[in-house]
Amino acid sequence: MLHGGQAALGGMPGAERLRDCGALERLLREQAAAGRHTAAICATPAVFLEAKGLVGEGAKVTAHPAFADKLKNQR
Repeated sequence: MLHGGQAALGGMPGAERLRDCGALERLLREQAAAGRHTAAICATPAVFLEAKGLVGEGAKVTAHPAFADKLKNQR
């Protein structure tokens, strides 16, 4: 559990389902605007967060190797 943040689990097709959930996207945008953190694992950083522009400026991120090439700021 993150104090003051959200966690998005990974895996497929779960990451695609998260990406397609408008309510979750709105929640994460509100959390980001409030300065709160988001954590994600596996495919979710690339398939959902990067695809929706939810990776913060200058953030260093990584994902499952099969999806890491989709990340701009891969660590």
